[in-house]
Amino acid sequence: MVILGTGFVLLSDACLFLELASLSPNKKTNSCTIQHTTFYDFQAPTMSGASPDQQAILSVDGQPQAFTMYIEPSTGAVIEEWDYFTTGKEIIFQDGVYQGGLEFPLPEVDPFSSAPESVVYPSEISREFTPACVVELAGPAFFDTSAVVLPGWNDGYEVGRLWTLAGGGSMITVDGNLALLSIDPGEKIDLDKYKISDFLIGTLGEGNDRLGAILSPGNTKGTYQLSLSPRGQGTTQDGTEYVIDLVGSRLAREFVFGEDASASVVNLEGFEKPVAASGTLTITRDGEIYQLELNAIVDGQDYQISGLMGNGLWESGDTQTAKALGDRSPRVMALPGISPTTDVAPPGTIVVAPTTTNVAPLSTIVVTPTTAIATAQLDPASQLKLLLVDTFDTNDNGWPVTFSNKGEYIYYQSDLFQDQYLIYAEYRSGIRPMVERMIDYNLGSSLLIDADVVQEGTSQTDCGLIISTADKTNSVRFNVSAIDGEFMVAKQSDNGSWVELIPWTPSPMINIGQANSLGLMSNGQGVMVFINDKLAGGVDTAAIDVQQLGFTASVEQGSNVICTFDNLRIYSE
Repeated sequence: MVILGTGFVLLSDACLFLELASLSPNKKTNSCTIQHTTFYDFQAPTMSGASPDQQAILSVDGQPQAFTMYIEPSTGAVIEEWDYFTTGKEIIFQDGVYQGGLEFPLPEVDPFSSAPESVVYPSEISREFTPACVVELAGPAFFDTSAVVLPGWNDGYEVGRLWTLAGGGSMITVDGNLALLSIDPGEKIDLDKYKISDFLIGTLGEGNDRLGAILSPGNTKGTYQLSLSPRGQGTTQDGTEYVIDLVGSRLAREFVFGEDASASVVNLEGFEKPVAASGTLTITRDGEIYQLELNAIVDGQDYQISGLMGNGLWESGDTQTAKALGDRSPRVMALPGISPTTDVAPPGTIVVAPTTTNVAPLSTIVVTPTTAIATAQLDPASQLKLLLVDTFDTNDNGWPVTFSNKGEYIYYQSDLFQDQYLIYAEYRSGIRPMVERMIDYNLGSSLLIDADVVQEGTSQTDCGLIISTADKTNSVRFNVSAIDGEFMVAKQSDNGSWVELIPWTPSPMINIGQANSLGLMSNGQGVMVFINDKLAGGVDTAAIDVQQLGFTASVEQGSNVICTFDNLRIYSE
């Protein structure tokens, strides 16, 4: 489950079904009146919708190369972060008033290349800050997950949804409203390669009885799966996910439990358990939208709910999907500031200025790797005390130095080498076997460990961090492949096998073929994982009394890997 703000939530199954194919042509409509205007570097645009402070920045730096806009739900304040990668600037506005910014090192770029053109500018989309306009200008939008928590936005039973934009970036909708938009043309998707088929999203029920719904193809041909859960977030501490399996090649009809429909509940660990169900699920189709009516008793609970479901691929002009999202009552959106309430720095000067209201800056907004808000960061170490720094110039902390076989599955060596801790792993048998090298360290249930990691190996190998109880019966590991650009989180079950809590997921946060800083944090209710100081994901788990911690290395058939670890930092309360 994606989280923006504070706390822990479950990252459920990523729901982006991408297949090699061609998208159908966009269907144009007049649902959005914004027309994007392209500006060149030598122009100093004056645009309606831009505040005086923003105009001052535009006159010097031009339009941002990437940006994020977030609506603060309690006040309607508009928080904007403008990024200029080629000049190393990040500028923040609140209601159009300059709030300061950051300077960061310039990236290495080809001097003959140019930054890709944005599909929309902040001052344009602010005139009609709606999901339909985003889809019109930056779409199509690919539904990613409804496991999204935005404090203040969906504290009740509203359904938040994360979308990936073909034009580059992402957006988060809460019911029918646009809560957060991130535009990054560098993340543009090749439309000739992807499509979503037979994939529907929507909301069933009303008020506190509503459930987020996802309908997707089943595991075998001629089957479907309907997932229903509060806020669409899967099973959490606050609610349970039901999965309804449907059998039959035709979707629009009546399904009867006990005949061509069955139900299961999903626990917090992600395991499904069949439950008793009786009644019917009726699906009717009107154009591209589906009406679902559930009249059934599932696991002893009576459901008499209905709702609309639209396509998980939201194209321009598709008003049906907009209807299926839920309530579209507009949120208050403040207009850009007319007169600054703080001293405005001269254009080109980057300083940090105080905010005028208690609105969190965008640096506190964190997201999962499926979004394109690459600048969103979090400093978890500020919440804990630094207990230990290990640079591995000595072995005072007793790291295992040995070589051996782990059963018949993997051969490994571990040693201190050139002021780093090194693990070499070589495949023998099995499915992606792993070796862990740990030390005893009593941390309790609130902690953070992070380290710099370099991986040398082939595809389908990885390096990672691990925390565990003293008897190793309760462990969580965080693995990253700097070769494949993917990460995962897994928990050890009672029988000793590993269960993926976050499956292997691509992430633009990973430095391919280079060093990466990895972090694993626990607070007694769940864990969060970080890649290069940015939140990659979080999962609900039972509290872990951490008595051991360390590193891992995994390999696949025919492969080997060298993982070197340095600058280990351990934090706790």
